[in-house]
Amino acid sequence: MKNVLILSNTAISSSESNGRIHSYFLNEYKIESVHNFYFTGITDFADANYIFVSPKNALKTKLLFGLPKTHLEIQKSLKRSEIAKTSSNNKSKIPFYHWLRAFAFKNRSILKALIEYVKANKIDTVFLWGCNVPSVYYFASKIKEKCNVKLSIFTGEDYPLKTYNYINRKKSFFYYFLRKSLRKQAYFAYKNCDEHSYANEDLKALYEKEFNISNGKIDYFKSTLGELKNIPGNKHFIITYGGNLYLDRAISIIDIAEHLKDCKNVVIDIYGNASSEVLGLFKNYACIHYHGSVSYEKLIEFYSKSNLLLHVEGFSEYYLKDCKYAFSTKISDGLISGIPFFAYGSDQISGIKFLKKLNPDYVACSKDELSKLDSIIKNNSYKVDYKLINDLFGIKNNL
Repeated sequence: MKNVLILSNTAISSSESNGRIHSYFLNEYKIESVHNFYFTGITDFADANYIFVSPKNALKTKLLFGLPKTHLEIQKSLKRSEIAKTSSNNKSKIPFYHWLRAFAFKNRSILKALIEYVKANKIDTVFLWGCNVPSVYYFASKIKEKCNVKLSIFTGEDYPLKTYNYINRKKSFFYYFLRKSLRKQAYFAYKNCDEHSYANEDLKALYEKEFNISNGKIDYFKSTLGELKNIPGNKHFIITYGGNLYLDRAISIIDIAEHLKDCKNVVIDIYGNASSEVLGLFKNYACIHYHGSVSYEKLIEFYSKSNLLLHVEGFSEYYLKDCKYAFSTKISDGLISGIPFFAYGSDQISGIKFLKKLNPDYVACSKDELSKLDSIIKNNSYKVDYKLINDLFGIKNNL
């Protein structure tokens, strides 16, 4: 039986969005053979092996030059009833915190413990989930070197190649050193990697050029949904959006609401966490019905009752720079559901560019193109190559 060590910022999970993405790529493994070294997230796969080191212990061993010896901590999986609703961590917006974590975890004591763990558990594959944590890349390179394992990297973001402070958009001495460390450690990991895969073509081109590597492949974010049974109501034409509600995305939803404000019986149902600023924008439109955050399972139920699923991206200059290579997981879920799926955003963003090529009648890249919604609402004739979608985004099994 193959044993895999996943190195990731977010723990693999069946209920948390980022962690759930990781699990889509692990269907060739039995869950009990999966070992996950992680930093944050929900650990809810019952038979997975979760391991971590607390930031406090990492910093302690770093400052004391490896004394006392680092021991990996085993995290038991959480039952669904034990999963608390988590709030955002303000530290995530502070470059100093990211730098301090990078400093603490570039730690020979932790590396030694990981190498011992890999040998003791007969790990033959290390799967690195690309992220913004330099030590993840550091551990991957060193384990590959010391343990002669296969190293695979999946890249879904451009964090190691960003040249600006995306954390809080301010000038930061600490961000400069964090970026320098992240790029350096990522470079060595990619150079030592056996298999590279990317979430889209644009990311593949970017990394292969920057790191002078080749032979990567495209692995779009997968979806476990399958085709949903669509039973929309007759009273209203329901457009459903579920996901992040950054201000830029909220403004795009407002564009759509403005276009549809004179349409009778059209409702935009929105599910997700929203700031007071975003809620202030939404309350000006009667067609927007905000329902707050719901579980993934509940969201799928609401998808099934929808006439149209919605995905949006922002248009601001900073958003287009920061999210240029974005390919949302909502795209794979929306497409494979078989329910009419509409996207609004700039085609400078990888996901929108892909959707525009796939089904241009269901993509708007400007306010003027929102007129496409009129004919969709009036006479829906959704067409998409479902076999192609299943081949690109579907998986046969789920952990």
